[in-house]
Amino acid sequence: MNYIRMVSRHATGVVKERVVRPGAPSRERLSGRTLRQADERIAALEAELRRKTEMLREVDHRVKNNLQVISSLMLLKTRRTPEGETRDALQAMAERVGALAAVHRLLYSVDESVRLNIQDFASELLGDLLAGVDTSRISVAVDFEAITVSATMAAPLALLVHELATNAIRHAFPGDRAGRLWIAGIRRGDTLHIRVEDDGVGQGTPRTGGFGRSLIDMVVRQLRGTIAWSDAQPGTRAEVVVPLDEAIR
Repeated sequence: MNYIRMVSRHATGVVKERVVRPGAPSRERLSGRTLRQADERIAALEAELRRKTEMLREVDHRVKNNLQVISSLMLLKTRRTPEGETRDALQAMAERVGALAAVHRLLYSVDESVRLNIQDFASELLGDLLAGVDTSRISVAVDFEAITVSATMAAPLALLVHELATNAIRHAFPGDRAGRLWIAGIRRGDTLHIRVEDDGVGQGTPRTGGFGRSLIDMVVRQLRGTIAWSDAQPGTRAEVVVPLDEAIR
């Protein structure tokens, strides 16, 4: 095959030679083709991302609907069950399922179904708690920073906060006792710090054999976190520390 030697002389006097094959595409043509290929590849990836995001949104929508149906069935059964331990257990379980449904509802409502602002869930939780307590006797304050967590982390985290809050309301204010409940969440470096505190009767560390305590410990382990119980004098304080997802740090 024949090649052509090309010589170019610059204004500085430097002479450069290069050998090219006749008919070979120029550098400009190669650059243009590469850019077009890159643009086409990016467009294809963006289209695939939109498709998968829409699929995730549809999954969240269906999960939310299914959880709401389950919660409704449990509440229906609760109303037909005589007052007592069984009825209380059904009511508590329906509320837990409702908390999970709230997470999927929030995930479905945002543009990105892969992450959730935990502050939005905290606002939902506050509304649910206020709807279930005598606000003239018990006041609830929620203060969460705008902290983004992954969808994988959102569900167990929501269940944990819900369980801590409802346990406090259930046990800290027996009879006609009045009081306050504080729920707070802040970010410190690569960790999320959650504090749930009441000024009720004060029970210290909940008994380990209870379902609520077992559920709390299980979720904390799942989130690779730690929990510490202490006497708030008066009341009880629970402090949870969990590492945030590496992808959103």
